[in-house]
Formats: sequence, structure tokens, C-alpha cells
Amino acid sequence: MNKLICKLKNVDNLDIQSLQRRIDNGHRFIVYQYSISLIVGNIFTVSPAYLLKKENQKKHTLKYNLLSFIFGWWSLDGVTNTLKSLKTNSKGGLDVTEDIMLNLDNISLKARKV
Repeated sequence: MNKLICKLKNVDNLDIQSLQRRIDNGHRFIVYQYSISLIVGNIFTVSPAYLLKKENQKKHTLKYNLLSFIFGWWSLDGVTNTLKSLKTNSKGGLDVTEDIMLNLDNISLKARKV
């Protein structure tokens, strides 16, 4: 089985208890999809997981939608993947909080990846 390593953003100087308090107060780990086309193929992947409150998500949505919009269209798969990215990000990205918290320990939090 393949493991997906996810980088964590906005978790500097937090321990697991502080992180859990933030999540209990409305913060979520959100990833954004993006698409970058190469002439012969397409890279369709997700951003690092950002610890954000809902009101702080707009900046990241715009960033990853703009990235896909500019660089995503230029291959056959790119059109489909760009449309998927724009749709998913416009709905607020993908909430991966539960998955991250199930796999997080003090070592991975300190390394900022899970």
C-alpha cells in the first residue's frame, strides 16, 4: 500500500493539545487541488494541508484556482483536471482534518508532515 505524505502549514509552535483546541474552535486542515499541464501530460495533485478557519480560506482558494487556471489547460487531461480543481476549490477545498488527526503524533507534528 502506498503512503501519502502530506506537509502541514500553519502549525508552527503547536503541540497536539493546542492543535486539538484550535480544531475544536473551528480550524480545519484543508488541501486544495491544482493542475499543471505539460505538453505530453498533466500533473494533478494537492497542496500542503493548511490549518485554517473558514474565513481565512479565500486567499488559498484563489491561489490554487489561479495556478490551475493559468497552467492547467494545456493538455488533454488538463482540461478535465483543471475543471475538477476549480470546482473542488471553489467549494472550500478538501477537508482532511479527520485523516490528519488520526495519523498525527508529536514527531510528525514537529516535522510538519504526516
